[in-house]
Amino acid sequence: MAILAKKEDGTELRFTVFRPPEKKLISIDFAKQLPSGGVITSIVTTAVTPRANVTEVAALTFTNITFTGTVISGWIEGGTDGEDYEITLTLLDNSAQRHSDDIVIKVRKAGLI
Repeated sequence: MAILAKKEDGTELRFTVFRPPEKKLISIDFAKQLPSGGVITSIVTTAVTPRANVTEVAALTFTNITFTGTVISGWIEGGTDGEDYEITLTLLDNSAQRHSDDIVIKVRKAGLI
């Protein structure tokens, strides 16, 4: 379930609620960040950072990352119930501009956000 919220600067903050035993394919569309006609040509970096909501944190992984056009996709797995993880993606487009965006993964048992 993807949910949109607003950051302090008015831009969208995307987050997904994820249950600890799941493995899910997620996609992040950079169309709004890229110039008109822009497409992704490479992924520069990815980082997964827990926000320290709980004391003992298991890793959340973001693997098998691919891109097509304006969309980056990858598999998320793992994590600790009650923890939020920020995935930061940095990429280059076809005009050699660098773009970065975040998505927050909220790991929760059923019904809790």
